Amino acid sequence: MVVGKKIEADVGQFKCPNMSLHTGYKIPEILIKRFIELLKPMYNVLEGKHTSNSIPDTSLEAILVNYSSKEAFDAAEKTRLLQKAIEAAMGYFHQDLAGSFPGWKVMKNGTDTNSMDVVKEDGSEVMEVKNKHNTMNSGSIKSVKENLTKAHAEGKKAILAQIQCGDKKPPRHGLPPEIVVMNGQQMYEYLSGRPTFFNDLNETLAFTFKNFKTYEALLQGSA
Repeated sequence: MVVGKKIEADVGQFKCPNMSLHTGYKIPEILIKRFIELLKPMYNVLEGKHTSNSIPDTSLEAILVNYSSKEAFDAAEKTRLLQKAIEAAMGYFHQDLAGSFPGWKVMKNGTDTNSMDVVKEDGSEVMEVKNKHNTMNSGSIKSVKENLTKAHAEGKKAILAQIQCGDKKPPRHGLPPEIVVMNGQQMYEYLSGRPTFFNDLNETLAFTFKNFKTYEALLQGSA
């Protein structure tokens, strides 16, 4: 199943006339230009330029095709692959956004001895960023624990941020008490200095994808 086909939607010319991103932009701590750059991977998914490599679930196919129809399975599979791809892009979005605050930077693979996602520019703090609290398997938990513990032993403040935790307290995954564990609201308040940043971010995302259905339209709307 390929999700690469462009999502069909009745969106007119893909841009509201005279609409500007500035109208609904509520996170002034992040430059609009940088925000737009970080959204490109998600637009690539929605516009069919990037697809998930996940293989079809043959057991699910056997159930849905025979219980309902081939069309029902195809629709469910298309939705599953789209969500899988957009969630992967969203994980990188939060990581890169955290590293876009003044005084912080994103560390790419192989450029940091502790393999951290985000670090403070003065080297005093490191942060691992995960989009969902339940996406860490035993291997990733072990790696995160080792990296954060090592960073703390070197005198750095070590943070694990799990953006989406629902109403639950972010799980510690067996991390020692000296490691700071945060959810998304707490992380963004820590980075921005204000408790409403996470809500403002979500409202900005909602405004953006409601009014700009393609990346090109978004670029035009930010001019």
